[in-house]
Amino acid sequence: MSETKKLAKEELDMIDQLRADTQQKIMQFGEVELEFVYLEKRKEQLQELKETFKKELDEIQDKEAEFSRSLETKYGQGTLNLQNGEFVSV
Repeated sequence: MSETKKLAKEELDMIDQLRADTQQKIMQFGEVELEFVYLEKRKEQLQELKETFKKELDEIQDKEAEFSRSLETKYGQGTLNLQNGEFVSV
């Protein structure tokens, strides 16, 4: 036959406190995990932005090279002084 015993109030209070502490930690873990989700999303956005800027930089460099070739075709080989706009042929 089983015997029923009643826990002391302090023991019940301790159980309640431990349960509350456990729930609080679970919520804190969830909040941290959610922050990681947000950070990962932001990282993906920044990676996409980085790729866009890299493509744009490549396009600018291509335009620069094309323009340089057109100047070389027009003026020949030499150097350009950007301060005064003068071209000195070699």
